[in-house]
Amino acid sequence: MSDGDRVLDYRDHRRSLGSNRFVYAVVSRRARGLSIGVNLNPGRDCSFACRYCQVDRRGQETTALPVDVRRLGAELDQLLARVASQELWQSPPFDSVQPTLRRVADIAIAGDGEPLACAQFSAVVERVAELRDAHGLRQVPIRLLSNAALLHKPEHRAGLERLRALHGELWLKLDAGSARGLEAANGTQIPLRRILDNITSAARQGPVVIQSLFMRYRGEAPAPGEIAAWVEQLAGIAARGGQLREVQVTTVARRPADLGCTALGRRALQQIAHQATARGLHCSVHPGTWGRRPVLVTAGATRNPVDSMRCISANSSGRTGVGLARTLQADHRLHLLASPQASLRAAQAGIESVEGFGSTRDLLLRMERWVRDNPRGIVIHAAAVGDYEAAAQTGKVDSGRAEWVLRLQPTPKILDRIRGWDGGQLVLVSFKAAAPDTSHDQLVQIARSQLERTGSDLVFANVLGRLGADIALVAAVGERWFRERSAALEALTAHPLLDE
Repeated sequence: MSDGDRVLDYRDHRRSLGSNRFVYAVVSRRARGLSIGVNLNPGRDCSFACRYCQVDRRGQETTALPVDVRRLGAELDQLLARVASQELWQSPPFDSVQPTLRRVADIAIAGDGEPLACAQFSAVVERVAELRDAHGLRQVPIRLLSNAALLHKPEHRAGLERLRALHGELWLKLDAGSARGLEAANGTQIPLRRILDNITSAARQGPVVIQSLFMRYRGEAPAPGEIAAWVEQLAGIAARGGQLREVQVTTVARRPADLGCTALGRRALQQIAHQATARGLHCSVHPGTWGRRPVLVTAGATRNPVDSMRCISANSSGRTGVGLARTLQADHRLHLLASPQASLRAAQAGIESVEGFGSTRDLLLRMERWVRDNPRGIVIHAAAVGDYEAAAQTGKVDSGRAEWVLRLQPTPKILDRIRGWDGGQLVLVSFKAAAPDTSHDQLVQIARSQLERTGSDLVFANVLGRLGADIALVAAVGERWFRERSAALEALTAHPLLDE
């Protein structure tokens, strides 16, 4: 793929840019902008072999190749000149970056392996600093992303001291709390004590950021004991005088070399972060999407035409569907089918993948196509679907008539057809709005009837005119009641069915 065809977003973290060998650029979710990368490992040499790494080292020879600091500097000089002139965002692939992310967030010394495995590390830090300052970009932080295993090496002392003097940042990896967990997650025989001592020493000299990735491996989540040990190790670093500015709790966001790795859900990550927060550590949670079920959300109302100007529509703004899509987008590959009004809401909410729909039949065709392409996905069918349609007349019917008689006929029942498209693998969440005089018992009965008829796994049921109260989430066994819409939606997005 050429730079002209490339879309720079969170999903594309290839360490390539044109003909460059050492300097690349990615859009970073955690840094909230463009990260200019400096790859010190063209030979993919690393002291770790992390299961979740995007670099596939299995059965392939890796080596510590020397870095041509002069060429690296020329590549960085050219890119920073474009940044300083503001010309960067006018040409591919940078013109594909979302407007809200068009800022250079950092210069990251990282790459296809451990940066401190590079013998030229100190020289690279000096050259990066010179070029950043020469282009008037002192406000752009320089960050070292390291697994901390080689921080103690004397040959790196000058580079690390220079980085500190520049107010640079150390982002250090710690994915486990035990030697066994370290070997399982990071594929290394390096003693855990060495890594912990290196992190502690660095954190005593100034604040560091800890990056910790947790995942499912072949369907298994991290053991509770391993999480508890990880928390204890972090608390121990802090107790020994280490300054931990932030602990980033992350998961698998892009395709790993080992496809046994899949992302943990947002709720599981939050529970891990909560344990560390309880020990006085500042944590942030960064969900990922790899290996998780894709999600389709429908929002708004169908518009069934009666002539070229007029239509029959339901009463729905799409607020609920768009709100769900915005929340679920963080840790699922999400697609939103939206009415014109809901599409406007989606743009304001920053929904990345939006497809418009018109009539009931149009929505049906678009949903069927998505389900057949994603039979193990999650469908949250929140759109208000028109139950009737007229034989639409060509052109515009003249106004001023004393009477206009329309003969309506039922539209296809989308909800009743979904299970016929997926082979039984889909998670289906449907919505039901009952008449204003419906009692609680009647609402549950109506929802259960919809569960049985449509094969839904969960029904979000409410009474017309009372969307702000008396809402039930009805499953095959049991139901939960909510007095507030926001609480019901939060419970829906955190439901175990959606967190697989």
